[in-house]
Amino acid sequence: MRVLATDFVLAPGLVDLPTVLRSSDVVTLHAPLTDDTRNLIGAEQLAMMRRNAILINTARGGLVDEGALAQALQDGIIGGAGFDVLTNEPFCRPAPKAFCLSRSIHGNSPIRRRRLPPAGY
Repeated sequence: MRVLATDFVLAPGLVDLPTVLRSSDVVTLHAPLTDDTRNLIGAEQLAMMRRNAILINTARGGLVDEGALAQALQDGIIGGAGFDVLTNEPFCRPAPKAFCLSRSIHGNSPIRRRRLPPAGY
């Protein structure tokens, strides 16, 4: 397995984001949500990814333009996505095909459980 990594400031051993997106079967996001990272992955970036690629976001909601992601999944631009964070929670609409949303550990509090739809959504 070959692992590629990127950052806003490239350093030895890192590659730029387009290279990561074009070359990877699985892309995982590990970034804070800032003005620079909001919608880091949008329609343009999704179009760079392989058709069978999987996008995973366990970092922060808002890193991915979720509307562009839903369209990319519907159009078969990428193979799938797995998130445990979203821009707006709780997630109360039908999930697009090939999208998996898990409940992060903070979602297990009694208050959050009352707000979330039943498992399997």
